Amino acid sequence: MRLIKDEIYNYLSKQQSPIGLKRLEQHLKLHRRERGYLRMILKEMIRDGKVCKTDKQCYQAAEKAVSEKVRNPVPEIRAFISGVLINGKGGFHVETPKRRRAIRVKWLSEMQGKPVQGDRVWVVETGKNTGIVAGIDCPEKSRSWGRLFKTHFVPATGRRGKRILPHEAGKGEVVEIQAGIRPRVLARFRESPASAVSIAAYRHNLFQPWPELEISPEFQFDTPDRRTDLTHLAAFTIDGEDAKDFDDAISLEKQKNRYILGIHIADVSAYVEQNSAVDRNAMLRGVSAYLPNHTVSMLPEELSNNRCSLLPGKSRLCLSLLFVLNRQFEIENFSVVPSRIQSRFRLQYKQVNHWLNSEETVNRDWGVNISESLRMLVHFADSRRKKRKERGAVFLNIPKGKLQFNSRGHVDDILPETEGKSQRIVEECMLLANESVGNLFVNHHIPGIFRIHPKPAAEIYQVLEQVKRELRLTGDTTSISSFINETNDPKLHYIFLRMLGRARYDSEPGCHFGLAAENYLHFTSPIRRYADLVVHRMLKAWLNRVPAPYTKPQLAAIADLVSFRETVSFHGELDAAESMILNRIKQGKEREFNGIVSAVGKAGIFVELSGFFVDGFVPLSTLTGQYRLSPSGFSLENSRGHQITIGLAVRVRITEIDPLLRILKLQIVDKSL
Repeated sequence: MRLIKDEIYNYLSKQQSPIGLKRLEQHLKLHRRERGYLRMILKEMIRDGKVCKTDKQCYQAAEKAVSEKVRNPVPEIRAFISGVLINGKGGFHVETPKRRRAIRVKWLSEMQGKPVQGDRVWVVETGKNTGIVAGIDCPEKSRSWGRLFKTHFVPATGRRGKRILPHEAGKGEVVEIQAGIRPRVLARFRESPASAVSIAAYRHNLFQPWPELEISPEFQFDTPDRRTDLTHLAAFTIDGEDAKDFDDAISLEKQKNRYILGIHIADVSAYVEQNSAVDRNAMLRGVSAYLPNHTVSMLPEELSNNRCSLLPGKSRLCLSLLFVLNRQFEIENFSVVPSRIQSRFRLQYKQVNHWLNSEETVNRDWGVNISESLRMLVHFADSRRKKRKERGAVFLNIPKGKLQFNSRGHVDDILPETEGKSQRIVEECMLLANESVGNLFVNHHIPGIFRIHPKPAAEIYQVLEQVKRELRLTGDTTSISSFINETNDPKLHYIFLRMLGRARYDSEPGCHFGLAAENYLHFTSPIRRYADLVVHRMLKAWLNRVPAPYTKPQLAAIADLVSFRETVSFHGELDAAESMILNRIKQGKEREFNGIVSAVGKAGIFVELSGFFVDGFVPLSTLTGQYRLSPSGFSLENSRGHQITIGLAVRVRITEIDPLLRILKLQIVDKSL
């Protein structure tokens, strides 16, 4: 297989333009019956970032595709709209309720999971009647997922509704089909650990990994000589063990009666020019997606992991926030400067936590300066966290797991994620930076992209009061944050997590309920979030007293776009992780597990398996007695007085499991329920 991939790549690299499948077959001297095998090889090469597929169903080497994009970059964003995809004269169009005329659209070949007619899609409007599909909002109802056995398609929802596909043949592969008079297979995935990531990327329209690019020196168009030289500071990064891109560093200088806290953020805008090909492709990606054992970066790896990354011992361009703190860690002054820094050390959470919990006063590797800074930063983080709690921030204690992989790509272990002192240091520093820049934008009337988390609706207070009675809890629900923070019952934390809405981006400032902040935005991760990159450009324009690089309508459109891309990436990450965990469970011999009820509904309950962090479904029909949903909607009760609430510990048995389709059906072992 390796040889045929090399031959395909070498052949495509020599072509001046994309070529079709038939011409590729002729070059490789393949028979027509081997076309399915060739398609499979090409799909793998596309996933590896070696080959790109064009809108005209032709293929070209990835480097050729990138150079083509440099000549013909994606047009500038005008609006972000939703509509239904239709196949009309001259190509695909999108019909929107607010427009009389349809918008002609296309989509980039790097976007996985191509839309079909009838899908509701989100479109980046680039012209009066033109646009680019950024992803699928709601798939067409005729789409269906399942497994293909010979010519029989068995849907994931069960044995009912199985179809015969006379022109297809399968051996149990996971497929997506489009039903109709002539049903057809849209995508096919083999049974392997890597397929979990491929299916998640396909279903949520994630992008192909960037091909390897030769980033020329002209990519750095910002003049470094105009920057404040801060290379003398003892700056360092703290990240996870597997981190590859480092976009934030911290420094702390002790002076006579004060501290100078430096939060240094990589200045990606100095390397990615606005409206360049790289910039516009990064905008459509919106965020970096961190799937298990696989990263789909917002920026090319040469930029994200090298040029822009704050690697130790390397001089890097930054936007530095400098805070003057008194002895009580209260902020006395704040400034922001374009800078040049040089990180001294690349520290890891686990490593720093271990040292901070020891009695060793100075770490021999880091030296006196870094060691003393870390000790002081612990007190700073505790002080900031206490103040956030006092002003009404919400702290949810929801356990999470981290996957450990073996050499074959299978999940070897699932470790619970614990928050240590080093994580608190980074969290509080980044929150301070984001909030400070947000206040700066609002106070000086700088347009930007803000992070909004709306306050709970008035009905939530009534629901919480009902939940309190059902769970027999004590506490005052007039202050939601105090009630949540002071109640250690895990049931309540699970419930409240489901009651809270997701945070989003907006071009207008507003409240961030979870953080208890009025003016909050994202500034600290421009390598992995496009909203941060936009904020950097707006801030630098204000600092340099030049016109803003974006208009208000453009900021609103970008805010909607990155909110959408963040959501699909989040669900893609969850889906891939869940599939891999289910595969670990299936490979094991155990079939009974302890768990806790994580959600309830009219059709049944969801149980999270202890130590695995995945939910399985228990149909209501398998429970003893007739259960009814409570007024709050967060518990069930039957005629015998048995109650099932969120957080209830139960013992369950697996009745059906399919990792790639993310199916986990359970039965409660306790016969009283």
